[in-house]
Amino acid sequence: MAPKKMIINLDIRASQFNAFWRLPETDVAALYDFETYRRLAQRAEAVAIHALFDADSLGINPEDAAYTPSRIFEPTGYFSALAASTSRIGLIGTWSTTFNEPFNLARKLASLDHLSKGRAGFNLVTSALDAAARNFGLDELPEHDQRYARAAEFVEVIRKLWTSFDADALVADKETGLFTDPGRVHRIDHEGTFFKVRGPLTTFRPPQGWPVLSQAGESEAGKALAARYAELVYTGAHNRETAKAYRDELRVRAEKEGRDPDSIKLVQALHGAMADTRAEVEDYMARITALTPATDELRRWERMTGWDLSALAESDPLPPLPDPRSTNNYQTQLIRMHQMVESEGITTVGELIENTRQRKHSKLVVGSVGEVADHMQDWVEYGAVDGFVVGHGDQTRYGVDAVLDKLVPELQRRGAFRTEYTGTTLRENYGLPAAP
Repeated sequence: MAPKKMIINLDIRASQFNAFWRLPETDVAALYDFETYRRLAQRAEAVAIHALFDADSLGINPEDAAYTPSRIFEPTGYFSALAASTSRIGLIGTWSTTFNEPFNLARKLASLDHLSKGRAGFNLVTSALDAAARNFGLDELPEHDQRYARAAEFVEVIRKLWTSFDADALVADKETGLFTDPGRVHRIDHEGTFFKVRGPLTTFRPPQGWPVLSQAGESEAGKALAARYAELVYTGAHNRETAKAYRDELRVRAEKEGRDPDSIKLVQALHGAMADTRAEVEDYMARITALTPATDELRRWERMTGWDLSALAESDPLPPLPDPRSTNNYQTQLIRMHQMVESEGITTVGELIENTRQRKHSKLVVGSVGEVADHMQDWVEYGAVDGFVVGHGDQTRYGVDAVLDKLVPELQRRGAFRTEYTGTTLRENYGLPAAP
């Protein structure tokens, strides 16, 4: 039987390892040079990567910027520039439904879809840092489920705006002088709990109907939102059984929402490093871990979740983890922390520090190129995921070079990944149905 073909997106952030910039081989100036990412995008497109993905945040704590580079570029301008430098690869940016308005964002993403000829994706987040709220006149975030209720209405409004021009609204009849048929342009007259928007949009309907919608929340509210609207869903599950259970649940929930279960794809956030041999990559991981401040990542997690361990010694037993529903911030991150503690058998504060230092709260795969390919193929064949968003270790031969020059060709050799693009739009390349 032929292998299942997987989705591969590339996380275009500089690195998932906070201390990567301290490596002698890292050119720090290149991290803020658009040319670095233009070349990366073109290399990824050359091996038929489905899409580039960029996470984003609207706030940081000063402590978060102390040891690792901050976000590089705002996604709208960033991906518009990348659209002009590429022709087939998808472009998935992250925008907050809590700190944007549907009309403004509808215009930006419709424009990106037009500029890229149908390659835009919208990763919607509700924002989970009080630091972001304080940049928008609030002392703290709105309540968790309220943010998700706003997100649901946000998607309803933005989809109405994207379709407020019929596909055939452009007439351009030079004889009559009629450019756009006003009967094919519609006000949306939306009045809801969070938004009142008349419409129509000021931009013609996007080439894809609307950009591909993606989402990552694994709280109850997050899963409900994903099942109703998302077409691409991210998971950080630590084992294939957990991922498969989540994928099965999403498909059932989507069907209850009246959707085709095949219209929702699950991709795992895969972080790690690889080389020709395990010994070589283990040496690299030892170097990167040694450069990482011991508690830096754990302190960041504490700020995100409100779970404070700073008064405990490393030898102390690990106290019970908080219920994810107890935080108004990153419920999904607490869910992943629970998974990490269970899968790694963590019993002390020191063990938790070391595991977060090595970024094991996301799925970390370290090994030879063949071993990483084995892992990916195993999860897809098991039915755990439809593919991966691959986070590369850094801009070196252990990171992005290994992914694009060795891992992807190995998966192509096995028949587990395509060798060329099958469509012209991101939606077509994912095998997703056309937007209405």
